[in-house]
This record gives sequence, C-alpha cells and structure tokens, in this order.
Amino acid sequence: MDTTFNGEVDFHGVGAVASGVPQGGVIAAGKPVTMSFTVHNSSQGIESYFLDPRLDQYVTMPLASTTPSVNLTLPLSSVTSVPQWIVPTRTSQVSIAATSTAPVQFDSSPFNGEPDVGSTAVGNNAFASYQAPQLGGSITQGDWDVVPQPSGAFGGTSGTGNSTATVSMTAVSQAFNVDAVSNTGDLWQLGVNPNAAFTPVVVQPGGEATLTLTVTPSQAAGSAVSGVVYLDDSTALSNNGPAPTGDELAAFPYHYTVQ
Repeated sequence: MDTTFNGEVDFHGVGAVASGVPQGGVIAAGKPVTMSFTVHNSSQGIESYFLDPRLDQYVTMPLASTTPSVNLTLPLSSVTSVPQWIVPTRTSQVSIAATSTAPVQFDSSPFNGEPDVGSTAVGNNAFASYQAPQLGGSITQGDWDVVPQPSGAFGGTSGTGNSTATVSMTAVSQAFNVDAVSNTGDLWQLGVNPNAAFTPVVVQPGGEATLTLTVTPSQAAGSAVSGVVYLDDSTALSNNGPAPTGDELAAFPYHYTVQ
C-alpha cells in the first residue's frame, strides 16, 4: 500500500549581519581594525558559531594529526587510535604518505566514510591523493582517518612481523589570514596547529550573539589584501560517533590596502 507524503525543504538564509568589514580603503600596518558579526539562531537547535578568516589564495599546508601518527608499531592493536586529522573547509585536495620499515598499505576516509581512498605502494612506503571531483570544488571537511597496516598476512609462523610507520597528510586549502584573530578561535586552524584557540560561541534557539574579529596587517606598505570571513557552526558528533567538523553558514568578502 502506497502512502502519499508531502513536505517542504527550506534553505533559508542565516540571519547574520556584519559591520566594520573593509570594502576598500587603507589600513596602516600594525594598526588593529575590528569587525563585528551578529548572528541570530533561528533554528530549533543549539548552535556553536565561530569565525574563519581566509585569504583569496590557495596554498599547500601540512596538517597536524590529532592522534599519534609518528613511529607507529604495526599492526595496530585493537586499542590503538588510528591517525586522525582535521581537514579544513575550502580544501580541494589531500595527499597522504606512509613511510615504513616494511611494506605498508593504508585506507583513508572522512568521518562519514566517503570517499574511501586506498594507497599505492612504492617500496616499503605508500601514498595516496584525493582531489575534489568538480573544478573549484571542495572535499569533505572535518575528521579524516588513516588506517595503516603491513602488507601481507597476519599471524602464524609465516605472517607479517611488526614494523614501524609514520603517516602524514597535506592539504591544498584556501589560506588562513594569520593577521586576523577572533574571539571564537577557528576550528579549521586546529587542522594545522594543535595549539590554536577554539572557543565557539554557543547560542540557544531564538538567541543571538556578536562575534568579533581583529585584523592587524603585517604586510609591507602598498600590499593589497583580499579574502573572505566565513561564519561557521561546529559539532563534535556525527552519525559515526565523535568527529569534529563544521559547516559554512555565511560569507563576508573584504579587501584593503596596507599603508
């Protein structure tokens, strides 16, 4: 028996306004300028908001693992955390390398399991790369896991013996504006710096909050600076358990010249 179901999906915009965002003009080198972003939580759930200031350029950045990834003893035991990284939003490609004392292979994926990226062996080492399918697109942000294991059979008198491996990951991402400091910190900067500040502002349903961002230009006089301040939300959970991730909700372009 068929049952008719009618519904509506509403992608309404986020209630956020900004003030003090430079739209041209000059800022003196070393002079702090503060921007304000007020967001209204019109959803029925609690939101954790933060600011993510970027530049209008893409760079290759080494990511910092959130769990041990150096000199791992393989095979991994059942109680050993697999190497994990936080991949920032606006990432078009990740590259993964495992260097080992014996032939190694690995499987890698974000917290939701897709895409599942396998490695290619080169001697004792293994490598993999994944790029967004669409030109100008981004891959899944948030937690990515890499599971390295020795190549060959386990156990028995002829099984693969213990080996040691180190795993690393790099990302091609929109560059962070390191001259910009927010009162919320930035989840995505934890992807490159484990000591980066991250204190998102929690807003109850129907409430609002004002987030601030201070830019102190460090470039030489005459430098043109442009980028986007993204307003994001964050979560520590997914359908697959703990997995730090977040989403972009609004974007505020800026540009100025350093004086």
